[in-house]
Amino acid sequence: MAIPRDAERALLRALAVHAEQRYRSAEAFLGDLAPSALLAGSAGGGGGMALGAIGGGDGAGGGAGRFASGSAAGAGGGGTFATVGGMIADVVRLWRAKLDTALGRSGAAGSVARERAIREQLATLWPVTLVAVSLKDPHLLAGPEHGPLDVYARDETDDVRFDAILQSNFAGIRTLRGTLVATFVSPRAVGHTIEIVVTDLVDRLSVSGAWSPPHPEDLLPGTWRIDFWWDGHKIGERGFVVSV
Repeated sequence: MAIPRDAERALLRALAVHAEQRYRSAEAFLGDLAPSALLAGSAGGGGGMALGAIGGGDGAGGGAGRFASGSAAGAGGGGTFATVGGMIADVVRLWRAKLDTALGRSGAAGSVARERAIREQLATLWPVTLVAVSLKDPHLLAGPEHGPLDVYARDETDDVRFDAILQSNFAGIRTLRGTLVATFVSPRAVGHTIEIVVTDLVDRLSVSGAWSPPHPEDLLPGTWRIDFWWDGHKIGERGFVVSV
């Protein structure tokens, strides 16, 4: 079964990000692999990709046999979408073989440069990791006696404060600057947002924030959640309870 065109485009986009090369077709990518890498990739398990006429013209298995997944053969033609997951896993395995081959050719200095490039590409997709969040001065700490969430007494709470530890995934590459957005979501799914400007995130940094309800009745009893966002991506959350 031939790989669907939409799936092939998605794979080529992923290769452009991770392998730092652009290919016009999946055949071009596979043709660029070292022969030993192809053998290692195609032998990796029962769901390996059956490579037809890769760089071999119109020999046996070419044409319609291109990119026929081993998992598709085992499924007895169970539909195009049922084979896409196996195809993606096969291509990722082959890409890893290509990367390992490239690192071996480039030597130690090249390995460091390539690792840095890959880290930078991944950091572009996920620049900041939320390592931990702690709430300040809850009336009851989370535990076996009170449940898994910290508890605040409604009548005795003027604000909810937290400390958050951020990890830059660009550490060692460049300094990050941005805004940590914390949204306090009430039991009725109403959000109250605060913003914390981060000017120099070099490696790991602790930041503090606090939210005070505009009106006492805004601090509804029930389970609350703080959603943490960076650059439009949610990076974590922390729950707590407000008791009557």
